[in-house]
Amino acid sequence: MLPTADPFVALRVVGTNGDNYGFSTDDIIEWMRKLETDHPFELTACGFDFLDARSLSPPTGDTARSLAERMVKFCPDMNDATGNAILSVAHELSSTGNFFFLWD
Repeated sequence: MLPTADPFVALRVVGTNGDNYGFSTDDIIEWMRKLETDHPFELTACGFDFLDARSLSPPTGDTARSLAERMVKFCPDMNDATGNAILSVAHELSSTGNFFFLWD
């Protein structure tokens, strides 16, 4: 929809933010750029307070767990009702490569 190969343009255009947690659009773009250097991903959707993406090379084992810890810290709304957010996110990362951030 946007004439660019840069996924961060989409985040800027829609103003994706985590204002409820003190993260501006620029903060999210900076964090995602850092993530991309170690864990390349494809942005699949984004909106005012969310983004959906897929890892191009899903991490496994300790790498998936470490990445899940970083992600849950960055987006506390990833926590689930079971209290096992890190394990749930790590499992999703290693099995599908998908991740979803929602700052609600």
